[in-house]
Order: sequence, then C-alpha cells, then structure tokens
Amino acid sequence: MIVIGEPVRSVLIARINEACSTQAEIVRIEKQYSTTVLAHTKTWASFGWRERYLGGAFGGDKQLVARYRELDRLLTAQSAQLRKQVDAHMALEKDIFERLDAELQRDSTYLSLRAIYADGDGALDASHRLIRLLEAALREVKEAQDVNMLDAVGVDNMAAFDYLATQEARDAVEAVNRYLPEYRKALRRFLNAEGTDQTIHNLDEFLAMLDITDLALEFGLGDFLQIEELENCRDVLQSHLNKARRTADQALKILVSLDQQRKAMHNEVREALVS
Repeated sequence: MIVIGEPVRSVLIARINEACSTQAEIVRIEKQYSTTVLAHTKTWASFGWRERYLGGAFGGDKQLVARYRELDRLLTAQSAQLRKQVDAHMALEKDIFERLDAELQRDSTYLSLRAIYADGDGALDASHRLIRLLEAALREVKEAQDVNMLDAVGVDNMAAFDYLATQEARDAVEAVNRYLPEYRKALRRFLNAEGTDQTIHNLDEFLAMLDITDLALEFGLGDFLQIEELENCRDVLQSHLNKARRTADQALKILVSLDQQRKAMHNEVREALVS
C-alpha cells in the first residue's frame, strides 16, 4: 500500500473526519424528518371535513389545523437542511476521492485499473450510441416496409410516400454504417488495453462485435423485391442490435467490477489514514 506524506495526509484526514461528521448529521436529520412525516400524516388522518376544507372554522379544531401547518413548515425546513448536508457531504466525498485518486496513481495496479476503466467507459458509450442508431434504423426500415407494401398492392397516391420512406430508411442505415468504424475503434482500444482479457467474462461477444459488417440497402422502388430486401435488412439490424445490447451489458458489468476494485483500494488507504 502506498504511503501518503504531508501535507496531503493531514488534509485527507481532516476531510475524512469532516465527511464522517456530515454523514452523522444526515442520519440525525433523516430520523427527525421521518418522525415529522409520521406526525404530519397522522394529523391529516385525524382531520374531519371542517379541518380539511374550512381550516377548522364553523366548529372545527383550529388548533389541530395550526399544528398541521406547523408540521408542514417543519418538513420544508428539514428537507432543506437535509439537502444542504447531502450536498456538503457529496462535495467532501468528491474532494477525498480526487485526492486519493491522485495519490494512488503512484500504484501500478491502480493505474492499470484506472486505464482499463477509461477504455471500458469509452466502449460502453460507443455501444450505447450504436444501439440508438440501430434502433432508429429499425424504426425507419419498419415504416418503409409498411409504406412499400401499400404501394406494391396498388393503394393510390403512395408512390411519393414510398420514395420518402425508403430514402429515410437508407439514410438511417447509412448513419449506422458511418458510425461503425468509430465503434470498432473504441471496442478495439478496450480489448487491447493491458489486463482487459482478465476482466472480460465473455470475450467472444466482444470479438463478434468487431466483425460486425456494414449494412447494404440497395434496391429499387415500389416492388415486392424491395419489400424482401427491407425484411432482410431489418433482420440484420435486429441481429446487430441484439449483439450491441449484449456487449453493452457486458461492458457495464466489467465497469462495475473495476469500480468496486478501485473503491476497495480507496477504502483501504482511507481506513489506514484514520485508524
């Protein structure tokens, strides 16, 4: 484990103790808030129609209504207090994390985890973007299928809609094709990172996505051959989408695992500082 020298050590210890204090304050306020919510709910439940709709006038219990309104104000104040403490605690934790992160980068194991995480995060972002493009292309192709079928069976005035729907489908598929090189690059960067192979549970899934091919959408307009081509394109898009979703799920699992390892190293150093 790394040794943290002064003055960073003293600053970190002070920040950690302050974070512990704010966490204790959050717990205290949460208990108060829960007690107030219970009293607020019980008071409302005890209201009759005069208290609920007339503020206790005409024979109602005005003191009970005043109590309810006071509890209402107390809830608002406690909620604001809680938000303030949570914000302060999160800011402290962020500061502690960043300081520990800077110190831990002197550790080769941590540095490797950090690099793999960054590449994995890039692969996950790329997968999500590809998924959005594939979903959009699927919608456009499905719509083009529907319009083409109406045109092919002779529905009047569908030729122009047929052309537009097919063009939009072609544009959506081309958007997928244009993004694929960037997607493969992000995935390959992750796969080539040192130590990545030890974190991937299903390497074949990732390798399969590297082999994903560009989609073709070349056909004429307003015939059954075009409808068949659209159907084939739709099947390929769905297959690619299924693979991309599995890859994204796998990448997310890897990132969670890496983050847990990273936090474990943080916690080890953190506990040593305050022990």
